[in-house]
Amino acid sequence: MTSFKSVLGNLLGVLPHDIAMITDGVNKNLRVATDDLDLFARFSPGFLHSKSELENEVELLNSLNAVGAPCCKPVSMKGRFITGPFHIEGVEYHLFLNETIAGDVLGPQLADARQFGRSLATVHRTRVEKWDASEAPRNRMVRGAKNINPVFQELKQLLAAQEDRDGECLIGICHGDAWLGNAKWSDGRAVLFDFEYARVGPVVYDIASFIWSLQEVRDNDLQLALFKNFVQGYRSVYDVSFDEGALKANVLRREIHNIEFLSTHIAMSSEVQVAATELAKATCALVQSDRFLEFSWH
Repeated sequence: MTSFKSVLGNLLGVLPHDIAMITDGVNKNLRVATDDLDLFARFSPGFLHSKSELENEVELLNSLNAVGAPCCKPVSMKGRFITGPFHIEGVEYHLFLNETIAGDVLGPQLADARQFGRSLATVHRTRVEKWDASEAPRNRMVRGAKNINPVFQELKQLLAAQEDRDGECLIGICHGDAWLGNAKWSDGRAVLFDFEYARVGPVVYDIASFIWSLQEVRDNDLQLALFKNFVQGYRSVYDVSFDEGALKANVLRREIHNIEFLSTHIAMSSEVQVAATELAKATCALVQSDRFLEFSWH
């Protein structure tokens, strides 16, 4: 049976022991490491992203790299950045190669949050004139989700009740999945990767995504310290403000997108449903509590 390792090995002329599976999720992420190569390979299924969407992601990354923005660098094979399709285990995939980013993935450390803020701000303030926003990769997480439990309806009701000021928000290159795990320390800065949901739009979504991701940190004091350091790093590069109403609306939107993605692409076992429900309830509680004021942009 054709495997991801065999496809990659044949394309690059490397042996199976030089290839390691890094994440075996909806996307299949592998690393190729030899004396001559060090590449990160992402097999993206066609039901998640079309070839043209992946090509648009490459175009954005090449444009960002051209101006020195801290992001991963695509690699071409025989003049093509996206190869495929490959049919593996009954699914159609396209392959996207990046240079492996040297360094460690960021974690819940104050210095990491500060550098992540700096790098995200750099992307937000970058203007890429050649990138056609109308062809930006669509956020495929935004589509009809199964109503897995009542909390999903509560999220939608809370979002509808929010005074959503997205129309007044700062527009720029939005990463689409901004959290510490999507960056690595490299050469003294945080280098961002996983731009598969990037688009031109309200960048407040990225700020809200970062707040939402901090719920995985169990220590409330550490959550706030990480956020304050993130803000400090961000404002040292891009001194702008974000409206509390828009932040709340986009935290809710990020949670809705998470449930939609899970219900569309992940086998919803009872354990997954319980975990998703608990996180969604925590998000609802956060945006309705006075504690959200502690995540204000100041």
